[in-house]
Formats: sequence, structure tokens, C-alpha cells
Amino acid sequence: MPLHYGNQNWDSVLPVLEELGEWFSGIIKYVFYPEDFVSSGDIRKSELFTKWLVRAHREESIQPEIVEKLTLLQQDLYKIADNLIDQVAGTGQKPALSSFNDFMTLYDEFTRHIRRLENDLVMEGSGYDAFTGLRSKKMFKVDIEMELERLARQGKNFCVALVKLDRFDEMLRDLDVKEVDGYIKLVASLIKISMRTYDDAYYYGKDEFILSLKQADLQGGVSALERLKKEVERQDIKVQFSGDKQRHLSMSCCIAEPVSEDVATDLVRDLRRDLERVVDDTGDGVLRYHELSPIQRYVQGEH
Repeated sequence: MPLHYGNQNWDSVLPVLEELGEWFSGIIKYVFYPEDFVSSGDIRKSELFTKWLVRAHREESIQPEIVEKLTLLQQDLYKIADNLIDQVAGTGQKPALSSFNDFMTLYDEFTRHIRRLENDLVMEGSGYDAFTGLRSKKMFKVDIEMELERLARQGKNFCVALVKLDRFDEMLRDLDVKEVDGYIKLVASLIKISMRTYDDAYYYGKDEFILSLKQADLQGGVSALERLKKEVERQDIKVQFSGDKQRHLSMSCCIAEPVSEDVATDLVRDLRRDLERVVDDTGDGVLRYHELSPIQRYVQGEH
């Protein structure tokens, strides 16, 4: 069913941002001045946003992938806020700085995703790829430029990773179109469940996927790839090639931590070049990381 987008969807979410801001202010006040509250129950969670998501899902006014992502983000935000409140209520002291920073990070990402919805709703389509359920290629440049701007303005690091299916040419040669499409969709689903709720993934076409890992340095980015690797290993997916040759489904990945002067399309070009430089096909092996240059790129390869 085609989805219809219009300003009425964005207009209806504007009150949500106001109510969310009030809730956020209540959390901050409770953290620093808990004595002013009878109980933490005085901090009312946003009901408007929950109702908006239910209505959007029922009316199919926005793509299901958007509803799912925002729902998971809201759940994570409320969970970490509850943990923060419990720390204060249990000790009577300010929470640990790490816990407070985790809450601020998730709140920042949640509000950014809601505001990004404004751009998605006024564009043709929704910003999501209907084939894989990941974010669409046309949104990659827009989103990465926003992250680069945030890096320059606020110093918030992020990583970009290129993930490629191994032996894709063999798959195209030996398998029918439906089978190949099935593996592409399967990889997309594994990527989705391996990422944090506020990270983004894009289907870039053919055998390529791009991951945008927010507020993460290279160590954090590599951790995300490790989660993906473990999920692929857990699924134990095998591909049947011609000649009764069966191989494990595997992927190779190159990851970079951009600097503010980078250009979105150049990042993809450089990641492709680096991946081609170090990846060979020498049989089955384990996950490996290779330091490529002083700009600190690493590679994941499963063969």
C-alpha cells in the first residue's frame, strides 16, 4: 500500500516535542533537587508521543520502520531515565556522571530522530528503503552531512562502516534472484538487530550496506561490528553454490572515524578502496582487523 505524507503528520508531532521537553526538564530537576518532589511519580512521561505512534501505525501514515525505530528509542530512553531516577531515590545523591551522560546521549539522539522525521515527511517517500527496511541510499548523504556538522560544532564523534557480502558474484551466478534477494534481506535484518536503537543503517545497493554509528569512536564502532559478527555466527547461515559447494554466509567490513572536513561520498569511496586493498578470498577464517593508515581505519573480514 502506498504511504501518504503531508504536513499534518509533522504538525501533530510538534506538541510531542513540547511535552517531551517538559518531561526532560522534570528529570533534570529531580536529579539535582529531589527534595522538591513528593515522589518521582510527579514526573509525567509523554503520553502524546505514544498515542501519535499508535495512530501513525494504525493509519499507515508513516512507514512501519520509522514507527518501530522511534518506539524502541522511546523505550530505551524511558528505561535509562528510570534507572537514573532509581539511583537518586536509592542514595539521595546525584547519579554517577556516566549514567547521566548516557541519559543525555539517548535524549539527544531521540529528539534528533523526531526532528529528522520532518525532513522525511516532506520528501517523496519516507527516507526508508522498501526492499530492506533500512534507511535509503538517497538519505545517506543528507544524514552524514548532518553528523559531520554536529562533529564540527559539538565534537561528537561517529563512525561510518561499509559492509559487503562476500562472494556476491558467485551468488548471482549460482542462485536465482529470489534467493539472492532473500540473503540481502537477511543481512539487513541482522544489521538492524545488532545496532543500537539510535544508529542508522543504509542499503547502498547490490551487496553493500553502510552503517552510521553515532557518538562512537573507533573502539565503539568495532564493538558494533563484533555484535554483528556474533549474530551472523549465531545464525550459522549457509549458502549452497553450484557443484554441491556449501559456504557460510560471510561479510567483509571497513570502518572509519570521520573528521569534520570529510565529504560523505568520499567516505564511501575511501572505504571501498581500503576494503579492496586488504580483503582476499583464502578460505574460511576468523574476524580480523587491520590498521590501514594513520587515519585509523580497520577492516573486518570473514572468509
